[in-house]
Amino acid sequence: MKRAPAPHVNPVRSAPPPAAARVAGALLMLACLGGLAWTLMTYYALYVFRTIPAPSQYNRTTLAEYGLRLEGLLELDPTNGEIRYRYASVLANQGDFSAAVRELQRARLTHWVQSSLFVLSEMYLKLGWIDQAVSTMGDCLLVNPVDREYNPKYLRLLYVKLKRWNPSRRQAGFDSDRRQFAAAVRNWAIRAPFDPNAYLFMGNYHIRPMPFYALQAYRCFLYGLSDGPLAFSGNTDLMIERGDVLNVIGQIIRGRFAPSYRDLP
Repeated sequence: MKRAPAPHVNPVRSAPPPAAARVAGALLMLACLGGLAWTLMTYYALYVFRTIPAPSQYNRTTLAEYGLRLEGLLELDPTNGEIRYRYASVLANQGDFSAAVRELQRARLTHWVQSSLFVLSEMYLKLGWIDQAVSTMGDCLLVNPVDREYNPKYLRLLYVKLKRWNPSRRQAGFDSDRRQFAAAVRNWAIRAPFDPNAYLFMGNYHIRPMPFYALQAYRCFLYGLSDGPLAFSGNTDLMIERGDVLNVIGQIIRGRFAPSYRDLP
């Protein structure tokens, strides 16, 4: 018995993709190629930045040439905060503090490190923007609250802010700044009991602007200037001049702040 032949079936041909699908595929490929090109450019910019040496001697010519090279690298990768931070340092060395502030503010978006925040605070101070300088240095200490380098510099900023206070401004604002200074001083004295700066700043807090705690200031100044355990801190960069401290101690002994403090040992 013969089998009936199988019916002939025509193969089903797939319809060509619509135009929208072809366009989407082309765009996806272009995006992938663009991302690859961007990645290569960023790696190239970082490689060149790491290989070109910074000028060992800063003068107008070398700074300008080095700055131009950094500008070219930032055109390749505008998001590189490390390169932008170095470029801001060049601008600062050239004396263009306003431009350095702009670059450092942009660098903060991708380069959150203490050094960039410290330099930004320094630029604010050079521009006379003491409030911004203090606030930025406070942010700097958030990264490492026990940093032995930046804590005294933060105290120095608060001290400078108090010395620059305009008597015509509200007393409440001055009292607020003085409390902020006192809190920072006590904080650092607790965290770094062997740092002379902590005691020197504490002494200044006691003596200015209220001369009612001259004896406490005297004791703090002696701790800060002593050759005892404080000498082992390794910190020779005193943020308050030693001569100024000795002058205040002399005034305390001579009864400048209160007659009962004459002839202290």
